[in-house]
Amino acid sequence: MKVFYVVILSIAWLAVLSNASFINQTNHALKSIEKFYTSCKAANPKENGIITIQVNDLWMEVYCDVQVAGNGWLVIQRRVNAKENFFRDWSTYREGFGDLESNFFIGLEKLHLLTVVEPQELYVYLEDFDGESRYARYDRFLVGNEDDLFALTMLGSYQGNAGDSLRFHENMKFSTYDRDNDLNTGMNCAAHFLGGWWFNHCLLSNLNGVYLNGSYSDVKELHAKGISWHHWRGLTYSYKTVQLMIQPK
Repeated sequence: MKVFYVVILSIAWLAVLSNASFINQTNHALKSIEKFYTSCKAANPKENGIITIQVNDLWMEVYCDVQVAGNGWLVIQRRVNAKENFFRDWSTYREGFGDLESNFFIGLEKLHLLTVVEPQELYVYLEDFDGESRYARYDRFLVGNEDDLFALTMLGSYQGNAGDSLRFHENMKFSTYDRDNDLNTGMNCAAHFLGGWWFNHCLLSNLNGVYLNGSYSDVKELHAKGISWHHWRGLTYSYKTVQLMIQPK
């Protein structure tokens, strides 16, 4: 009889242990589900790559870069070759397009959400066809909502060695070829310069212009239609690589 009770108790104890193990595993799984990051800076990845973050009620896949400017940067736009067309309409820029691993624009809706939830810095990385790279960093980057036509509401202070070619576009509304929101009454800058951007009268920068191979100063009809950043190589030079990144302050 004692043997019988020992067996029963052993089975019961094993059941308790098994159940406890299951509960622990379940709790761990739930904690994994509950644990989310709101930015690349919070996630602190050790290498470049795609992660999922939650901003308010929106889950989104984003690309984190740890190499260009240190850890914690979320890439919002990248140009590395001519394979992606950036001459897109309003709705496409609003939703975003491209490949997170290559050429892409994150989308104006997401950009507004990311910059309004918590204060962000902006890092502009430029590389020319000679292998030289420069940067422009702004310490308070904010984009308005669609009612504000996704205006570039704030840039903050500048530092860097690429020159401040974005300041001219501060407080400007976003424009595309089918939504002319710039201050130039004589033309639609987005239609003329072949890319969506925060155009003024019209530009000192347009990092969504046509991907061209370096200098094109001898082709007048292409003036300022490349990937433009005036203060470094002028408006008749298109950069090899561009990356726009943000991180919480």
